[in-house]
Amino acid sequence: MSILQEYSDNRGVALRVDRENGIIHGVKLLGAVSKKGREYPRDVMAKALPMYEGQRVNVDHVEPGQRRSLRDRIGLVKNITLKDDGLYGDFHFNPKHALAEQIAWDAENAPQNLGFSHDTRGFSRSSGGKIVVESIDKVLSVDLVANPATTTGLFESTDSELFIPKEKEMDITRLTIQELRESRDDLVQTILTEADEGKEISDLKDQLKTLQESLDDYKAAEAQHALQEAITGELKAAGLDPANKQHVSEIFFEDLAETIDPIKRKAKIDDRKQLVGSTKPPSGSAAPSTGNPLQESQDAAAIPSLARRIARFVK
Repeated sequence: MSILQEYSDNRGVALRVDRENGIIHGVKLLGAVSKKGREYPRDVMAKALPMYEGQRVNVDHVEPGQRRSLRDRIGLVKNITLKDDGLYGDFHFNPKHALAEQIAWDAENAPQNLGFSHDTRGFSRSSGGKIVVESIDKVLSVDLVANPATTTGLFESTDSELFIPKEKEMDITRLTIQELRESRDDLVQTILTEADEGKEISDLKDQLKTLQESLDDYKAAEAQHALQEAITGELKAAGLDPANKQHVSEIFFEDLAETIDPIKRKAKIDDRKQLVGSTKPPSGSAAPSTGNPLQESQDAAAIPSLARRIARFVK
């Protein structure tokens, strides 16, 4: 998208000035071919024609970012027609405007003192050493300029630069939102729409992340529960009661839960099973239970030795 500023060329056109009604008939607004190698194809001008109809005319261009004053507005263009060599129309100016008399006089007597320049936005491409305008997307104004640098007048002129200097064209750091709205409001709306859609996508991503985290927690809890169920089954299969804390303490159960390898876990369970089995009291023993199988086993083993010592003492 570029700023297109092109001066008209009315060379050889029969013009008629109506001072009383403030009309200059047959002004050329846009040429089909620029003398500097730029081209406006007929279909491009045909599509742009409705945008020129009723377009306002200001006095002089303004610097980017500046607002128009009421004094700048001098008239408008009507009755736009497309001919082989460009767009034509009637310039309706305010006969009461401070510059009206000067414009009418210059148009009749010194047209080289005035020049028309359109201020538009569009796209172009380079082709065969020429710049071909592919589209005119928006017409901001048709400005009336005095002594343009590259034009000889309102009715006889050469073309100005089609584009603003490249270094300025590429420098968007000075672009204001107002300029962007005036030149490409559709682009502004697209940006705003995409920003809203971007926020929606961001919110959805956050929700998806939260759901994923919840799902991961649920899967972890399910896996932990399944492991505990498996360990409980393995203990029971080995003849150990998981509810008996003397056989299966909480520390031992946690150790089994941290042992992912089923083979190693079975080895630990078998070892505990042997340990518990070796601490059982002898059959028919009347020794009181201490509640600790390991302690009871040690006490039972000491009874025969103690009995022999007592017998020797009695003798």
